[in-house]
Amino acid sequence: MARLRPSAKQQTVGAMSATSQRSVLRTVRRRLRLRAKLRSLERLARGLARRGRHWFWLLRNAFVLIFRHGFDTAWYAEMSGRPESRIRAVFHYLRRGQKLGHTPHPLFDPVTFTGALEPHRIGRHDALAYYVSHRRRYRQLPTHPLFDTVEYLKANPEAVRHRFGAIGHYQQIGAAV
Repeated sequence: MARLRPSAKQQTVGAMSATSQRSVLRTVRRRLRLRAKLRSLERLARGLARRGRHWFWLLRNAFVLIFRHGFDTAWYAEMSGRPESRIRAVFHYLRRGQKLGHTPHPLFDPVTFTGALEPHRIGRHDALAYYVSHRRRYRQLPTHPLFDTVEYLKANPEAVRHRFGAIGHYQQIGAAV
């Protein structure tokens, strides 16, 4: 019986190391999770879009908080007493949690941050969504009464370039030291 020769694709996959195969699988899984999140957001958007302009701002803020670093789901679940998925936690925060005084991150107090800004700056944005979407412009403003952003940035100038500013740098590097 003649032995079949493997195709070029099979040879390529066979030639990949185990590490690179795992890397490819991780990438595929990550993309599938992202698609599932987008599908659930699309369903929410279709339902909310019929309700008017206020819902546009809710969706915009939700999109920023879900897909960018900043909203701490574990912290919010502890604060609100509702363990939920990231999407549900963000929507709960935007619709009810803000009014109840819940904070989206342990080192971010929306009242402190908005107090440092001119009131007309934020408009209908959520304070954390505004902080996250305006990368470096507002990173030196105070974000929490117990966290001195200015002093931390003087001690760690590389924190300005961190993707979540001084708060993220402190969580990843500063608190670990």
